[in-house]
Amino acid sequence: MAEDALEPMSITLPALVLTDVTLPAMSGLELMNKMKQNSDAQAVPVICCTLSSDPSVKETCLPDGGAAFLSKPADPDVLFAAIQKAAEIAPRRYTRPSVCLSVIVDNEAAADASPID
Repeated sequence: MAEDALEPMSITLPALVLTDVTLPAMSGLELMNKMKQNSDAQAVPVICCTLSSDPSVKETCLPDGGAAFLSKPADPDVLFAAIQKAAEIAPRRYTRPSVCLSVIVDNEAAADASPID
């Protein structure tokens, strides 16, 4: 619940808040507005997500201080880039390298090797 996120922010601040716009009791936009009213929490970037196709939701989120607005389901690369851009002063360009390791098994060498205890 959005209201449950506010109490811990009085003790420590997160690097970023990722919230759904449509939440019970308090919406993600209301959460963001309450954060922006708090002098400590107002600098925390907020990324809003929604399933809604209503363009007014996006038009509300970004001018109200949202760092980004994403439609759900969000593409993982788009989500990663939005988080990176919002949370880092100077986003790194290549932080998700594709790693492919080739493994060659030499059956003769493996047969000659002593077992590992």
